[in-house]
Amino acid sequence: MRKNLQDAFNQFAQGPFPRDSYDDIISDVHAELVEYDGYIAGLVSSYAFGNDEVKEKIVHDPTLKDRLNTRVKELPELEKEASRFLLRLQEIKKLIDLAQTL
Repeated sequence: MRKNLQDAFNQFAQGPFPRDSYDDIISDVHAELVEYDGYIAGLVSSYAFGNDEVKEKIVHDPTLKDRLNTRVKELPELEKEASRFLLRLQEIKKLIDLAQTL
C-alpha cells in the first residue's frame, strides 16, 4: 500500500509549482503555500518510506484555499491566477487523503 503513496509522492514532487503573484494578498498566500507544500511533502515522504510517527501530523488545512476564494470574490479578474494556486492545493489534498487511508 505504501508503494502507492511513494509513487503519488514522487509524481507530486515532479509537478510544477505556481509562480508568485503581482497581487499582494495572493503573493502572501503564495509564500504560505511554499511553506505548507514543503511541510506536507516532508511528512508524506517520511510516512511513505516507513516513519509511522508522522501520520497524525498529515492533515489538510483549508485556510489557504479559503483566502484565495475570498480574494477572487473581491477581484474576479484574479480567478485565472488564483486557479494555479488552487490546483496545487488540490494536489496537496489528494496526497494527504491518500496518506490518511493507509
